[in-house]
Amino acid sequence: MKQNGSEDIHSETVIAWGRFEITDSTIRSFYKENGLPDDNAILESEKERWKTILIEAGIFSFVKKRLDRLFRELFDMTAHPATGEQKNEQPGPSVDSFLDRWLIRPHAGTYKARFQQATPQEQIHMRKRALNELRLHTHHPGAARTLYQLYVFHEAIDEGVAHWYRHTMTNQKFTTEELQFLGFLADLVPETAVKLILQTIDIQAEVQKPHTRSTIPPLLKRLFQCVDEEEADRLIAVYKSRFAHRKSMLELIL
Repeated sequence: MKQNGSEDIHSETVIAWGRFEITDSTIRSFYKENGLPDDNAILESEKERWKTILIEAGIFSFVKKRLDRLFRELFDMTAHPATGEQKNEQPGPSVDSFLDRWLIRPHAGTYKARFQQATPQEQIHMRKRALNELRLHTHHPGAARTLYQLYVFHEAIDEGVAHWYRHTMTNQKFTTEELQFLGFLADLVPETAVKLILQTIDIQAEVQKPHTRSTIPPLLKRLFQCVDEEEADRLIAVYKSRFAHRKSMLELIL
């Protein structure tokens, strides 16, 4: 509803991402239940505070039945404008104890289950430590596979792309998890995926070793998933011209 060209200040305001929503009514209800003041300025301040924490934590899929518990956790973590109280809680020892054990034999499913049980502050810590420490051990195949699964889970696009450029594009074989990461990029940021795949194909083609017969086809498959038919035909023509004197490459492209 609009009045005099401006939006009615009493209209329902919704902050939403993924399947999670914070609305004026849900926050007012929480305040009422906990005997807190109902004030528009406080309302806007708290919405922005919660939104920032959730985004930093990488939370995109909370369901509404968990809303009340989430509000209580966030209220405990943050300063309330009416009281000026502040809490700067650090991740509990149970989170680091879990990560200490988990990093010995990292497994994406186990991590995801523990992550969903953690508070938002703990989730920030888990994400940072897990990604940082896995990156130090990618010479272990299990750690490398889990790392790419967590890049997808946390939608860590920039970190995943940077890691691919530094450590993955010259691989003699791409794991299922690495190829799934390319598919994830193709869905979310197709332009980034196209650039990454094209550069990886170029690197692989320059090597001119037998392993390229197994690395280039899955790259081409994901490349053509990112572009329309006209662009796919153009790319094929470019590759046919470029590799006109390399029969093995032409066989992979055609």
